[in-house]
Amino acid sequence: MTAIETPAEILAHYATKEAADSFCAWRKRTKKPLSETAALRIAKTLAAIVAAGGDATDALGMAEERGWQTIRPDWYAKAVKDECAAMPAPSQATDKLATWAESIRSGRDYLCRSIPSTAARELVLRGMVTPEQCKSAGVVL
Repeated sequence: MTAIETPAEILAHYATKEAADSFCAWRKRTKKPLSETAALRIAKTLAAIVAAGGDATDALGMAEERGWQTIRPDWYAKAVKDECAAMPAPSQATDKLATWAESIRSGRDYLCRSIPSTAARELVLRGMVTPEQCKSAGVVL
C-alpha cells in the first residue's frame, strides 16, 4: 500500500520544503487549508512556472506575500516583470566605474590613461579591482 503525500510534500516536488510548508501553514492560518486535490493542481502550475524558467519557491512565497490562495503562471510572470521594471536602471556613474574596472582588469595601459586616481581608489574600495591590478595597468592610486 502506498502512502498518500501531504499537500506540502506534493508542492515540495517543485519548490523547497520550507516554501511548501510555509504556504500550507499560511493557507491553514487563513482558514483555507490546502487539500490534496488543490495541491496537485498547484503543483501542475508550479511545474509550468519552472518550465517557463521561473522559480517555484519564489512563486509560492509571492502568493503567500500577496495573499493569493493559489498561483498562476501568468500572475507570476506579470509580477516578476513588474518588479524588474520597478528596479532603477544602473546610473551612468555605476556604468562608468564598471567600464573603468574592466579596463584596469584587462591590464592594457592605453585603456587606463584617462582613469582619474580618485576613481581608481573608489574601485579599490568597492572591491572591483585590486591595488596590484591598478599598478600593473599604470593607474595611479
